[in-house]
Amino acid sequence: MAGRLLFVILVYLLPPTLTVNPPVITETDSVTLHCQTPPSVSVSQCYFYTLSGGMVRFFPCLKNLTGTELLKMSQQRPPAEVQVKCSYIGKIEGSNSPSQHSDPSSITVRTLRPPTLTVNPPVITETDSVTLHCQTPPSVSVSQCYFYTLSGGTRVFPCLKTLTGTELLLISQQSSPAEVQVKCFYTVKHGGSTSPSPHSETSSITVRSSLTSAAPTLLNPASGDKVTGKMTLMVRAAVTVGVILLGLALLLTTKRLSENCISKRPKANISGLQGDYDETFSVVAYNATVSDDSREATSS
Repeated sequence: MAGRLLFVILVYLLPPTLTVNPPVITETDSVTLHCQTPPSVSVSQCYFYTLSGGMVRFFPCLKNLTGTELLKMSQQRPPAEVQVKCSYIGKIEGSNSPSQHSDPSSITVRTLRPPTLTVNPPVITETDSVTLHCQTPPSVSVSQCYFYTLSGGTRVFPCLKTLTGTELLLISQQSSPAEVQVKCFYTVKHGGSTSPSPHSETSSITVRSSLTSAAPTLLNPASGDKVTGKMTLMVRAAVTVGVILLGLALLLTTKRLSENCISKRPKANISGLQGDYDETFSVVAYNATVSDDSREATSS
């Protein structure tokens, strides 16, 4: 009896080597557990168990597990460091014998990575549109995201969503002008449970009133006060009309002065011709008459 027990101890199978890759994952990522047995032993399955407790699992010696499955196996919650060992059963002289346990290997399981929220453009009016993009990690496959504002209101949309300023104000329960602060997150299903991700950083969208934003804000150089472009256009129009009216008034005044000057010029009464003539025409006519008289006197 004693000799048989001693024989069993001497032929106790060598421990396997456990490798994990990668050593740091999230709940949705996967880790590969490889329980490497000695080359002289032929086995098809291995035992995996965690140092924190839980059931011993019987898997192929090369096994992939998600972070969620590993946490369930170890009865832990993220973030957590899960320590795993493995062993195998080999045959010795026709009987199954367990191996020694491997050294522990650690796997760090982090919480789900938060998404990144981008908004474009960050300043809009009620009638303009803004694009919300809740960018999830590459390892996660989701079709919908949760968007919510810090002032209240949550909506489920595609992770790339376009909203008008009016729709955004309706979700945030605000009225323009307003600064709407938005966050987003996503959920991942594992079996029958759903895990929400951490929330994104806050992104701000400024929604201006369509009326006040119809024209650009300009600076009045005289007073330094801000006036709207609409008021500026009205002022410019008034100045233009005033300039036109002033020009017409000057034109009429000049015409009246010219007419008064012409009416006050002396009238010429040329011999043989009676009537009022323009001064210039009268002088020409007078010079012509004088020239004719001179010719007659010379010929006589």
